[in-house]
Amino acid sequence: MPFSAQTILALPRPLKRVLALLLDAALALATVWLALYLRFGLEGLTGTAVDWRAYAFAVLLALPIFVRLGLYRAIFRYTSAHAVWVISKACLLYGLLYGLILISWPLPGTPRSVGIIQPLLFFIAVLAVRTAVAFWLGGSYRQLWPDSQVRKALIFGAGSAGRQSAAGFANNRQYRIVGFIDDNPKLHGLEIAGIPVYGRDQLPSVLE
Repeated sequence: MPFSAQTILALPRPLKRVLALLLDAALALATVWLALYLRFGLEGLTGTAVDWRAYAFAVLLALPIFVRLGLYRAIFRYTSAHAVWVISKACLLYGLLYGLILISWPLPGTPRSVGIIQPLLFFIAVLAVRTAVAFWLGGSYRQLWPDSQVRKALIFGAGSAGRQSAAGFANNRQYRIVGFIDDNPKLHGLEIAGIPVYGRDQLPSVLE
């Protein structure tokens, strides 16, 4: 299929960024329309001449902010708390500027309340779409690696650094974490995020 996840993953990174830009531009336009729809209703919206600049400002503000804050440097198939924070910060800055424009420079047919409603809808849409894309592409990326090529791995240390390392491998199909090795006997026999913890003396049997 031309738009399969495998096809998207095989595209050059610059082209992927262009697609991400186009997707965010479409979301900006769609959420302006949705905000107007929520404000006027369908009949009111069709009978209102909305200033085209309400749509143009959304795109012309969102894309430079997203580029500046590095949203297109991230790998879409991975999600993290940091990614959510960056999206939140970018959408907050966008919302402040977009709302300020509509409040200080009223546009014909565009209520000031759209400056509040649209950024909220835009944030929800951007976050939801990126989460869905990460789930879609991440699953397809893992399927590209047959089980015979997956290497099992152990992590020494079940502390915070070890847990962060395990979380980092969660979306990595090339390696599968099968256990922690830790010197703390209180942790032996327990599981952390579904991964068992072994003692150093158990290492020979674990390796076997």
